[in-house]
Amino acid sequence: WDVDAYSYGRHLLWSPAMWGAVLSTLLGTAAGLAIPAAVGNLLDVIRTADSIYDMASPAMIVAGLGLAQGLCKLCSFSLLTAAVESFAADLRTRVFESIIQRDIAFFDKNNVGLLMEYITSDVEKVKNSVRHTVSRGVDGIAGLIGGLGAMYLTSPHLTYLTIGVLPVMVLIGRVWAVYLSKQSERARAAASKCAGMAQEVLSNIRTVRSFAGEELETRRYESAVRESARLNTWRGVWLGTFIGISSAALGWASLLVLFYG
Repeated sequence: WDVDAYSYGRHLLWSPAMWGAVLSTLLGTAAGLAIPAAVGNLLDVIRTADSIYDMASPAMIVAGLGLAQGLCKLCSFSLLTAAVESFAADLRTRVFESIIQRDIAFFDKNNVGLLMEYITSDVEKVKNSVRHTVSRGVDGIAGLIGGLGAMYLTSPHLTYLTIGVLPVMVLIGRVWAVYLSKQSERARAAASKCAGMAQEVLSNIRTVRSFAGEELETRRYESAVRESARLNTWRGVWLGTFIGISSAALGWASLLVLFYG
């Protein structure tokens, strides 16, 4: 569609709203990590306090941290939504502009409903994917930084071990995710082929009926559907393998921490 996705993605990442969402997430994560220590301090004060007034200061700290975390999450979600919606509006406008500038022959070959799906559904899918990916990425980075900081204060040796093992696990997960993405693309292409085949046959049902081609078209469609089912089945198998290995890796990591510690 003659749309520079890299340029739009770069514009999204460098937008003030996006950086505000990142900063809010980092501050919210910091407040969340500080809450357990503040609660522990409050419990210590409760055990030794002579009056309720002695608990006022640590209780206010816990309440303040909770309020700060809630406000940071509110700001993060609102700013991220604003950034992604602006990105989607620009992208939808660019796709529409690219479509209406095509030759008339392009509109003769393509269904108007399909073109509308490109403008609405496809852009909506991209928007939701970007929001989900960016949100998870920002939360993950903030949690990683805060978690490593808290872990270093607890045990520097375990922190160094985690830093050494984590990149390897991330690399393996990334390679597997790329493979799963390719499998998903093949499965979607097969499903689209089935839908296109059915639409073609139903649109030309008079021609099919005049040549008595019902059985032939049924066999062709059945073959395409079974191929789509096979690809989706294998995708589910590989996804289940990935989830199983990830679960086992978490158990191995806990065992390694206990053994090393």
